[in-house]
Amino acid sequence: MHPTRLIQALLLTGALAPPSGVQADAGTPTHETPIVVRVDDRGFAWTDATIGAVAGIGATLVTAGSVALVRLGRPNPSHERGTRQ
Repeated sequence: MHPTRLIQALLLTGALAPPSGVQADAGTPTHETPIVVRVDDRGFAWTDATIGAVAGIGATLVTAGSVALVRLGRPNPSHERGTRQ
């Protein structure tokens, strides 16, 4: 794009854009209703804690099992054939 065209496009975009802070429909009054969020605080969520603990233990067991399988699949350099002590 030619620099003159780019400047023209930017000027046109700026001229057509509404000023910041101005609503598109300024004739209609807006009544903003506050949003109320109610939270039931019943104490510590034991069910959520148990689910998290079981997931953590499961992830640990999967990781430990994967490491064990990888280690069992590797040849041990100290048990090479032809090497006697």
